[in-house]
Amino acid sequence: MTRPRGEKDSFFDLLTGLPNRWRFEKRLQQIILRAEVREHGVGLVLMDLKGLKRINSTLGHTAGDAMVREVAEIMKAAAPAGALIGRLDGDEFGILLTDLGGDAVATSMTWAESLLTAIQAIELAFEGRRVGIGANMGMSFCPQDADNGPELFQQAYLALQAAKKVGSNTLRRFVPIMQTAAWDDFVI
Repeated sequence: MTRPRGEKDSFFDLLTGLPNRWRFEKRLQQIILRAEVREHGVGLVLMDLKGLKRINSTLGHTAGDAMVREVAEIMKAAAPAGALIGRLDGDEFGILLTDLGGDAVATSMTWAESLLTAIQAIELAFEGRRVGIGANMGMSFCPQDADNGPELFQQAYLALQAAKKVGSNTLRRFVPIMQTAAWDDFVI
């Protein structure tokens, strides 16, 4: 049975073909439940592209779209077996690392650093100019940092915000002090 046209569009990003935020978060919950049964860990990387808005405003959305597609292709090529990649927003991606065992945190951090380096190395030519892009990443792990999908997502987001405060091309892993700092910054 095939889905009616348009239904697939509601689950996947049309530009990259990657799962969208809704689909990604739904799969995140399923993967965490499966990991609990198998007693494996899960890692979540949230990545925010740096410079995409500038590319869109100076060279146009065609250039920005080409850059997003290039980043998505690099992520697909670099993803470990079983990883789920999603485009969560215009310049935000998520990578769910599955079936993590023993030294998962160190191995995953090394992998994320190499992905960050690969993204920094992207150079595309537009209107006779070489254009590059940067990224920031935040990571969290289940069960080390979180027990469920929403908590894992929130903690990866806090780590991403900490990375953004440092500057471009930064990777941060969630640590509990990030939650405390977020509450300290919260003003009504």
